[in-house]
Amino acid sequence: MRGDFFKEKDWKLNFFGLLTFIALTIAFSTHVLTVQAVTGNPSVPKGAIVVDGIFAPPNIKMKPGGSGGNTGVVLGPSDQNNGVPFSEVVLSGSQNAVSIWADDKYKMDFSKSFNGREYVNFGTSQADGFAFVMQNDDKKTTAITNALANTDGQNLGVYGGSGSYGAFWNVTTPESFAIKNSIAIEFDLYANNNGGSMYDADFPKVPHIAYSFPGNLAKGYTPVGSNWQGIIGTGAVAKIHHYNPQVLNGVVGDNIQDGTWYEFRYDFDKATSSFTYYLLNPLTGVKTQTFSIPWADLSSELKLSANANKAYWGFTGSNGAANGQVKFVFTQVPVDLDAGVKNDVIDNAASIVDTNNSEEYQQNMPAAEYGDQVTLKSSFSLKAGETSLAVNNWETTINPEVFDLAKPITEVKAVTDNVAVSGSATVDSATGKVQLVFPDLKIAPGKTVDFQYTVQTKAGGKTTKTVFSSLFHTTEIGNNTAKSFPSNPVPFWVFMDSPTKLAWEQNSTEQNKSISLDKSETTQDYPGKFLWSDTDKNEKLQFYLKKGSEMIQKLSQVSTSGTTDFQEAAFTIPKDKISYGENDFTIEAYHLDRNSKEVKEAATLNLKIIVSGKLIFQSAPNELKWTNRLAGDSKGTLSRDSGNTMRLSIMDSREKDHNWSLGVTAKASTNMPFELVWQGKNEAEKQTITDKPLTVMNSSNVPANNYVYSEEWGETEGVLLQSKEYMHVGDYSGKVIVHWNLYDTESPE
Repeated sequence: MRGDFFKEKDWKLNFFGLLTFIALTIAFSTHVLTVQAVTGNPSVPKGAIVVDGIFAPPNIKMKPGGSGGNTGVVLGPSDQNNGVPFSEVVLSGSQNAVSIWADDKYKMDFSKSFNGREYVNFGTSQADGFAFVMQNDDKKTTAITNALANTDGQNLGVYGGSGSYGAFWNVTTPESFAIKNSIAIEFDLYANNNGGSMYDADFPKVPHIAYSFPGNLAKGYTPVGSNWQGIIGTGAVAKIHHYNPQVLNGVVGDNIQDGTWYEFRYDFDKATSSFTYYLLNPLTGVKTQTFSIPWADLSSELKLSANANKAYWGFTGSNGAANGQVKFVFTQVPVDLDAGVKNDVIDNAASIVDTNNSEEYQQNMPAAEYGDQVTLKSSFSLKAGETSLAVNNWETTINPEVFDLAKPITEVKAVTDNVAVSGSATVDSATGKVQLVFPDLKIAPGKTVDFQYTVQTKAGGKTTKTVFSSLFHTTEIGNNTAKSFPSNPVPFWVFMDSPTKLAWEQNSTEQNKSISLDKSETTQDYPGKFLWSDTDKNEKLQFYLKKGSEMIQKLSQVSTSGTTDFQEAAFTIPKDKISYGENDFTIEAYHLDRNSKEVKEAATLNLKIIVSGKLIFQSAPNELKWTNRLAGDSKGTLSRDSGNTMRLSIMDSREKDHNWSLGVTAKASTNMPFELVWQGKNEAEKQTITDKPLTVMNSSNVPANNYVYSEEWGETEGVLLQSKEYMHVGDYSGKVIVHWNLYDTESPE
């Protein structure tokens, strides 16, 4: 029966295991894998700048029933870009063609290297597309396509007509309506590949990026058919010659029309005459191929030699019935704004501009600290030979999250030839725009005017990289032409010093500590430890140990690592700084600012050491021994056993009245055959130890060593045994008890 029972139990276990395996198999087979969509940056990447003043007014052509939307340069949302003001260039509307160009003063200059960096939001599905265009059309900043037929939404505001018309020697070809002397890098979002709209016939996959030559029939267009004449009088439908086309969906994002931001980069290297561009996903780092436009095409198509190696640049777009919108923000423009206006930010008489445009704040970097007053400066220069200007106003943009714009702007002035002119300021505390006006201020060719004002930072906030940008609105004297001169924004940091935390123990915020010591414990320097924490990175900290206003110890300087963990530090209080009573010490923390000046932290540790004294009998021998004696050696005064010395110690750490005495008494059982006597050092007479105290030590005859008074007696001194007769051999242990009595007087009372 027992064997059968175990067999049955084994079988049940195996069956249960089989059921478990089947259940797990079902559970795994129903698991669903979720894949996250790849998009661009959902918010404007930090570093976007204000470009107001760079662009001329937009150009808008509308078909019947069309609208221009809000095409132009607008101020971006205040909750983006870390609260730093920035501009958005918007192309929008319906049934229209639009263009916007950098003004005459801000042409691309191909005689030097330049870089452009902007972020593009392709909107959603409504927009047809847009193009980044370089051109030297005779219409300059008003250039835009002249083709507005129903089939011309495909021209992205830069290309020409949908085809040719006419016959024989009188054929009008599509480039006739395009922006002349142009190169377009197109971002085509809608495929035109049927009927009279065939621009994408050679590459119908969208969205795509490519470049072409809108004003050049031979390079930019191909007829759908054998030639441009077509059937007599009808012409031919055109398709665009796309150079280096690449599909964008599935490369930089799953669907670039997702309302997020993608980075468009283009660079010209003068040394190699190389113009390159690409589109990048700023979140993943994935980008298209890096495409190149040959210098021969750039030079010939843009007619650079006839235009001082300069060209207009900007954006064009078009929309059909749907109200599409595309937006751009800039972190770098391809022109040198510092040629006219140069900015600086001053704190404590030194520039705090972050010339490296660092991504992370380091303690040794120049910066303002919350609570500082900061001076913002713009130097406006006018080249010799240019027209004199009347300065209407100086418009600046600063971060309202950093500056306390409720407090007055001060030191508003413009200085030229060492002569200062005062101005007035109007502040928009919500947007951070500060507009400054200087009555009747003019700037002559070849002169520089230095503008400045001082503003208060807030009392506190998070460490922030922000920017200062400025724009001068002027009027040319003599012809009343309005001119705007923007600056390159300059980055700078405003930091909030994270408070240094101090503690005596882990997991405790208690900053006060009290300990009691006997004065005898202060014969050596007192070692102590404390804990500190500081979340700043690479900040220098200095700790001081003080007693009242007296500096006791300057500890070794430490560097912070940004961790929240507490670190240990040690200090030492010299013994001569610890006296009777209450001793109050403090640990103070200082951080070193950018000028290596010590700035006191709020946190302080307090240590109270209470010192008192006492009189105690510290030590005496545990036993006195007379052992292994023969009967013939048991009469007279008997020394103690060899090695049985006798040492007595008294500690007196009291502050005053070091008077004490130590007496000895003995209590013996009745009928003992011996007595105890005291043999002092170098004393001829022995004294019998009775129940009355016999002084053996006092504060006058024994020197102290660190508050301890000690005396030692050899085997023939101190307490001895004396017998008048020979004693019987026996064990007398415990028959006599010696008492040591300590008195706080010179003699026993």
